[in-house]
Amino acid sequence: MKKILVLVMSCRLPYYRDREREIADTFANPILKGEFPEMDLWFFNSGTKNCHDTSTHRIFVEVDDRRDRTFQKVCKTLKYVNDNPEVFGKYDYVVRLNISTVLNPKRLRMFVDHLEDDSHIWTCTSYNQNWVADSIPFFGGECYILSRKNVDLILRFYDANKNEFDRYEQLKGDSSFACDDGWMTIGFSKIFRDSYQEMLRTFGIVYEPTQKLNHTDMYPTHIAICHKTSYTNEGRNIDAKELDKTHIFDEDDRIKRRLIWDAIVQDESMEDSDEWWDYFKTNILDKECRSTLDRNVENGYCTKDELFDKWKSIKKKQ
Repeated sequence: MKKILVLVMSCRLPYYRDREREIADTFANPILKGEFPEMDLWFFNSGTKNCHDTSTHRIFVEVDDRRDRTFQKVCKTLKYVNDNPEVFGKYDYVVRLNISTVLNPKRLRMFVDHLEDDSHIWTCTSYNQNWVADSIPFFGGECYILSRKNVDLILRFYDANKNEFDRYEQLKGDSSFACDDGWMTIGFSKIFRDSYQEMLRTFGIVYEPTQKLNHTDMYPTHIAICHKTSYTNEGRNIDAKELDKTHIFDEDDRIKRRLIWDAIVQDESMEDSDEWWDYFKTNILDKECRSTLDRNVENGYCTKDELFDKWKSIKKKQ
């Protein structure tokens, strides 16, 4: 079986430490107990030096704990992992998760075992209103999966462009493209050029905080389900000392994520890997995967004209 390394993005907020414990008690529990010997899971954080703590499965890399530094945070973590194979092993695929995503380890193993082309970039959702990369669809950070080959490619892109990652911080408007998923899109679109969009594939499902979560909506056949955390954060690029004052999280999100995990644990359907793969290709890839643009328009959050106007206004500021 292929070796899978799961990396969960965290930070120094007390909420994230609570969420780490919640994850260790749910989907990380069978992984850390060795029930999936081909899989390992670590949380990665900002720190004052590059190091790791085996007792807590935490990786620390020297980078500012800021939203627009997540690309550096991810790349430094990937480099640290590659430089320490005696600790992390030699993986075939990296799975990068947001702290609010619930992973299904059984389905992830089935999925990776069926992958034959390691050039593809897999993401939980594809955002198609990326005004930074000339409207090229970019993949969301809720969950994305990279082969070892693609990890090596993006690290070379990172090393060659280290001095360029700060300039987007100065732009006004939505700065989400300065995060690792936005920069990954820019990197891979430059690496693969015209073939990039053929490389990008989507899976999974993302819940908005306002959506009602019913038992029938939990999709235990999915690889990853992200229930976006409710929080307020008016200052996006803020000093780490101010983080606690600007984040207020909804306790109801914790309950919903637990319901999702309970549904995964209770699921006994499609234990045969080939049977699940056939179902996955037919019912999830073809029917459940929609871009954020399509989902926002369908839910009435905005119109396509409004998104296009937003794209034009931010494009002018570059």
